[in-house]
Amino acid sequence: MRTLIVNSSNVVANTNNSVYKYNFPAGNVEFSKGQKLALGSIQMYYSTFNITSAQTNNQFSYIWVDGREITITIPDGFYDISTLNDFLHFVMVQQGHYLLDTAGNYYYFITLVVNSSTYQIEVSTFPISLATYPVATYTIGTYTASTITTSSPSTPVAWSRPTTQITPMFRVLANNFRNIIGFSAGYYPQGQTGYASTAPTTPLAQAVITNSPSSTTFAITSISGTTLTTTGSPALLAGMVISGTGITQGTYIVSGSANTWVVSVSQTIGAITGTFYSMSASQSPSYTTIQTFGSTSVPQVSPLSSYVLTCNLLNNNFAIPNSLLYSFSPNATFGSQFTVAPNQYSFIDIQPGQYNSFQISFLDQNNIPTTLQDSNLVILLIIADKGELEGLAI
Repeated sequence: MRTLIVNSSNVVANTNNSVYKYNFPAGNVEFSKGQKLALGSIQMYYSTFNITSAQTNNQFSYIWVDGREITITIPDGFYDISTLNDFLHFVMVQQGHYLLDTAGNYYYFITLVVNSSTYQIEVSTFPISLATYPVATYTIGTYTASTITTSSPSTPVAWSRPTTQITPMFRVLANNFRNIIGFSAGYYPQGQTGYASTAPTTPLAQAVITNSPSSTTFAITSISGTTLTTTGSPALLAGMVISGTGITQGTYIVSGSANTWVVSVSQTIGAITGTFYSMSASQSPSYTTIQTFGSTSVPQVSPLSSYVLTCNLLNNNFAIPNSLLYSFSPNATFGSQFTVAPNQYSFIDIQPGQYNSFQISFLDQNNIPTTLQDSNLVILLIIADKGELEGLAI
């Protein structure tokens, strides 16, 4: 018997580290009928991403209480449900779609969790209203620049608490992310939400603001094209986007009296332009309690269940593909090294002929070439000549 070692020096360029070519040092080698090949062992790192753009399982979206749909693109990587939930909340922080209480605690209104008892992924959404989360106790999150999301419609990022309860919706798109969490494409819950399509908007042509000498706040003293009254809560104006020279864009309305509305901005007096949004719209159908949904099919959090190892020296007439050498599961956590060492070698016939090289390839359980982020591996192969295996249990 003879042994060969295949390692990272044998990786073939532009194959996502999934193909390794071994060149025989003596040039052409002739294999005759009866010679066989087996996997002796393999040491490698579990480095195959479960979510990638190539697998079209890297996007989902949610609809916020203002009707904006935020489409999230997940960077290629390995994610469990906990890290997916963290990433969702990371995006919601970027969008300002959260609340802070007076103790500095964050409140998120969509969550993803694992229910190990039912073998499901659960999506929960929580209703928001001004009465449930009053201005005095809860502060709306601050929007920051985002490069991993798109929104539709492209409305201002400012939002306010609705006067009636509105529940955000989690949307599963018609892509392979459905398989990750075991959900059908659709909205969870299903409904029409927010003011983007149900409430009219009134252009805020211009607002003249004056400096309050005793503080750094300003007051809107007149607005052309819009009449402000004391009807309703000041929170109904919190969807107004403030912009102007020296004024940071954002949501600033905090209180109001008669036609004077205090705006918390900094130092420069100037014109304010934007759009006035009423958050008095209701959701149809309405949801007043937490909505929780479970997977309707078995979640495939990792699309890879096993590696299939092939070698183009082989001729296994009973296997598809006929170059099948071995199959094994990555028995490690992502990023960890693991070893596969068969207790009993499975020798496969080598196709007779002359070879100056051969290739080892990694496929997934569906015989599709897979991707290894880390090519740092060692594959031990055993070649047996005719007659060497007689009397052995193989």
